[in-house]
Amino acid sequence: MKTIHLVILVVSSIGIIALIFSIYENWFETGQPGHMQKLSDIYRIRNIYNPNDTGNDSGVSLGYFAWSQDGKFAVFAFGNANPDGNTLWKISRDGQELQEIPIKMKFDVINKIRIVSDDIFFDGWYNGQNNRDVFKYDMKNQALTKLTKSGNVNVFDVMPDGNIVYQEEHNYQTKICPLKVNDTRGNDWAGYYTVLWIADQQDNKIKSIYNGTEVFQGIDTSPDGKYIAFTDMTHPLNQKLHAMIICNPFGGTPFANIQIGLKLLDVNSGSITTLDTSTTGYQNLIWSHDGNSILYTVQSNQCIPLDSTGNSQTCSAGFVKLRNVHDGTDKLVYGRESPPYTERPIGVAVSSDGRSMIFGINADVNDGLVNGKGIYVFELDNPIY
Repeated sequence: MKTIHLVILVVSSIGIIALIFSIYENWFETGQPGHMQKLSDIYRIRNIYNPNDTGNDSGVSLGYFAWSQDGKFAVFAFGNANPDGNTLWKISRDGQELQEIPIKMKFDVINKIRIVSDDIFFDGWYNGQNNRDVFKYDMKNQALTKLTKSGNVNVFDVMPDGNIVYQEEHNYQTKICPLKVNDTRGNDWAGYYTVLWIADQQDNKIKSIYNGTEVFQGIDTSPDGKYIAFTDMTHPLNQKLHAMIICNPFGGTPFANIQIGLKLLDVNSGSITTLDTSTTGYQNLIWSHDGNSILYTVQSNQCIPLDSTGNSQTCSAGFVKLRNVHDGTDKLVYGRESPPYTERPIGVAVSSDGRSMIFGINADVNDGLVNGKGIYVFELDNPIY
């Protein structure tokens, strides 16, 4: 009997050890294997922008990134302290070369960035954020061109054939902002409608592919140009209505748990398919090169301690996942979904070979993957897709 007890004890111990290792492995799961490199901190950018800068990084932030097609450099948006607005910057793959791009126009906000050949496309807010249009900057000739003229562009993308797709937002005189809880006044909720246009680079509108109350909050065109992936927010009491971010209507029940959708728009038919919904949302959508998956960033709103006491913390944790559009499966690419949490990467861009992911960190955190504010490149051992 003593031998039997000993065997049971040994087996039980092995089981406990295996369970501990299993928990440890899941606890520290950080996505796909690779190595991290910090290309620059924010202080370096600020000192180039203003050599007399005191080194205070208050009021500054990193925005969207885009890789060049050959992967030798990336372009990113940098939010300067007020009243200087946003600027565009170029950084080499190894981080050694860093310089401001002389766009010679003040932008209050610069959002999505795309690089096609020698051209940088971006949507910029200007004149006190009252105007929003798509711009193209020719890096060879250092020339800036405004591609749209409406001033109401909300989001955009460059299609595979070189045309641009963008959403125009239009307000009715009955616009009500901010909304109140349980407010569902008709199908012009918040008093707006949107049109999604395909146009050439001279803003000659080719066709409208959507006209209604859907709000495309972030779009990315599939490699074959047949689908547009986007995210939206849906009114919790009326599934036909969607919210404009600029209305800031949410606060308190039922808006605290509003559903954010990941959806596909068929360019030819105009039909919309919902892939998934979540309360944490889907940010910075990127199609895979084969058109089978969409990369997205999640802001989980979990908190990360900034010191050993845990009294100081930032609640902007997040991670990056890859969603298969055919079977709905997800694969963790970067970050942790469970404690200890990782800081959300800002403005993620993936190189054309799928092996390098560049992004910004806007919080002074050390989460085991990143250490402080700055620009990071995550070099994967294998392509993301």
